[in-house]
Amino acid sequence: MAETVRIVDRPVAAAILHAALRLGYTPLQARIIAGRLSDADVARLPALLNLQLSGLTPPNLLPDIDTASECIVSAIKQGLPILLISDFDAAI
Repeated sequence: MAETVRIVDRPVAAAILHAALRLGYTPLQARIIAGRLSDADVARLPALLNLQLSGLTPPNLLPDIDTASECIVSAIKQGLPILLISDFDAAI
């Protein structure tokens, strides 16, 4: 049985929205960011939006990285396709 899709209408953090716009994000990008963070995060916004590799969590600190690695290796060995889904709060 397929899971029901649940769309969440997130409140907009006004301070985050304005800060994201000032940082050069488009109105749509700023709206998405403002729906994911709270106004309490405004001082950390540039760091939270760090797009450099150095801003990523080190792989050894990722939960279940060993299991994920084993699945990827197995898929490669079997010639299976690999789909990566990334979101800081994604849960499957």
